[in-house]
Amino acid sequence: MNKKLPFEARLLLITCLALIVVACGSGDIDSTQDKAADVVINPEETQISEYPVAYITRDQEIHDDNFLVLDSFSPGASLFVRESVNADALEVNLTERIFGSDARYDVRDIKTSYDGKYMMFAARGPFDDSIDPESDQQQPAVWNLYEYDFVRGEVYPLMMAEDAQLGHDITPEYLADNRIIFSSSRQQGAGTVMLNEGKPRYQYQVEVDRDDPRAGPGYALHIATLDEHNGTRTLSMIEQVTF
Repeated sequence: MNKKLPFEARLLLITCLALIVVACGSGDIDSTQDKAADVVINPEETQISEYPVAYITRDQEIHDDNFLVLDSFSPGASLFVRESVNADALEVNLTERIFGSDARYDVRDIKTSYDGKYMMFAARGPFDDSIDPESDQQQPAVWNLYEYDFVRGEVYPLMMAEDAQLGHDITPEYLADNRIIFSSSRQQGAGTVMLNEGKPRYQYQVEVDRDDPRAGPGYALHIATLDEHNGTRTLSMIEQVTF
């Protein structure tokens, strides 16, 4: 036979339970408030990251929407490096160091090394207007690879002039074994294979209509080794790996 507690006993039990819940809750609130009161923000210790930042600016909008043209040239770009994101951080124009302040050049494909000490990019300068276009000295403007040393604050080309003019070099990536991989239209490996097979050497072209803006040299992946000499690095042992 079930026995029920008297009404007065049930009321007393409910009241006690309510007091216990309130007491526990108020204790947590007070504890949280005490902990919050102990947190003091020191403005002098609140600092913005001091890592350098690299970015490209342009003096006009890119009107060529056909990004399938790998060797397309849109002059008016500048590559900057800032010491940090602070408003008063020192800012350096890297492309101005390479081509001068009055040149019209283009920049693309910024990549940083795994240790954060170096940055690669592709840049392309204009034709040299001071040279007669009909002269043998006239060299076509091609995309070349450059590297910036964050520690030394120096920027330099990764290839000697005679090697750099062999084709467009773009989209570089650092590898983990002191080498890089990049896309190039130089196709020296393919030319060597054709000569060994008794065929005339030529550059593979993109097979599209002659009037198509994508018409031009074909690109293949190449691997090269980074060698250091007198504080700057250059590429050696360039090898074509796709055909």
